[in-house]
Amino acid sequence: MNPFFWGKERIGWEGEEREGVTMKAEVADGLWPFLCPESIAGNDDPMLNPWAEGAMSLAGLGCGRVLVTVGEMDLLLDRARVYTEKVKESGWGGDIELVVAEGESHGFFLLYPGNKKAEAFMERFVGYCNN
Repeated sequence: MNPFFWGKERIGWEGEEREGVTMKAEVADGLWPFLCPESIAGNDDPMLNPWAEGAMSLAGLGCGRVLVTVGEMDLLLDRARVYTEKVKESGWGGDIELVVAEGESHGFFLLYPGNKKAEAFMERFVGYCNN
């Protein structure tokens, strides 16, 4: 749910200012080096950027279904979209679905658990897991 994928190069609207986006690219740039300072590849570490050079093939995902969720106002929206497309293009034999929560930011379902959209989002996730 709301994966944190990032990379050295900006994609989509990551370098643009957008009203309602709570996380800034400059903050995202500093998170991985802070959390994993021993990473030689920095923000293109395959654990953070699954399509970076040296990353494992997405065709080898060890499951049959993947649900990728992201908020429409999440800085990481385009990364979630690219990840979904890269998995589809990889030759992986499973089903992948992207769900975008309209008007919501990164982790909104954790920050505002009583919110009706957050509850609906969580119900969707639980329903996916239970099927």
